[in-house]
Amino acid sequence: MNKNILLLFLSTVTIWGTVWYAIKFQLGTNPVSVSVFYRIALAAFILWMYHRLFLGKFPTLSLKTHGKIALLGAFSFSLNYFFFYFATKYISSGLVSIIFSSLIFFNALNNRLFFAKPLQSRVFLGSTIAIIGTGLLFYRPDTISQDESQLLIGAGWALLATYIVSLGNITSAHLSNNGVNVVTSTTLGLMYGAVVSLLALLLQGHSLSISLNVEYVLSLIYLSIFCTALAFILYFNLIKSSGVTQAAVASLLFPLIAIFISWVTGEYQFTLYSFIGVACVFCGSLINLSIGHHYER
Repeated sequence: MNKNILLLFLSTVTIWGTVWYAIKFQLGTNPVSVSVFYRIALAAFILWMYHRLFLGKFPTLSLKTHGKIALLGAFSFSLNYFFFYFATKYISSGLVSIIFSSLIFFNALNNRLFFAKPLQSRVFLGSTIAIIGTGLLFYRPDTISQDESQLLIGAGWALLATYIVSLGNITSAHLSNNGVNVVTSTTLGLMYGAVVSLLALLLQGHSLSISLNVEYVLSLIYLSIFCTALAFILYFNLIKSSGVTQAAVASLLFPLIAIFISWVTGEYQFTLYSFIGVACVFCGSLINLSIGHHYER
């Protein structure tokens, strides 16, 4: 892994590791779908301004390319958010994080399905070790009392959301391989995603009016600028540079950042299981990162 890819990787992991903490300040004030729409719309506006100021006018793209970018927007910036929020109604955010770690499996399988890239056993070995580690991070023997039906529903939504994220990753890789600038595709994708999110919230009977407080506004700005606009530019460039499978290793590591923040704020206590989990996550991630990205390109 060269220095540029390493910088993209570490930046993505660090920023997305803060997402769950920032989202806490979004919950309860306004309907989730409304908050998601404003987050995506604000991110789209920011990147649109950046594109016009530094990259100039948007290039003329074919209708087919716009269709693919619209899919990118639906997969990466709208449907996945709603499905993850549906999942958290039934299962804990910790379990959602564990399920989301399976992104690397879906990316490897979709990479094979859409790009005919070979599957490597080390991907599944490293990912399995890391996912077990993530499970240990959230494991609490005295709190296992999940209703089976609730668990299945929540896990189903989380798996569906994760697979949709993987389709977004594959779409981003396809656009990059066909010469579409990452900033251009991300900006337009966010615009299409905002439209999908707007339709979704209107179908749910919500209005665009929101209640504002300082914490809500600051977290919305942070989520829009850093966790959406900047983070996706970094991540999609990571996909372009290293391939979809290696890029997905980020999904194995950013829960560690989230855990660290929760520990600092007094919301998480480390146990023996936690330390074993951290070791497993690092070990599994190193196995995946050692594979190299040449086989994906």
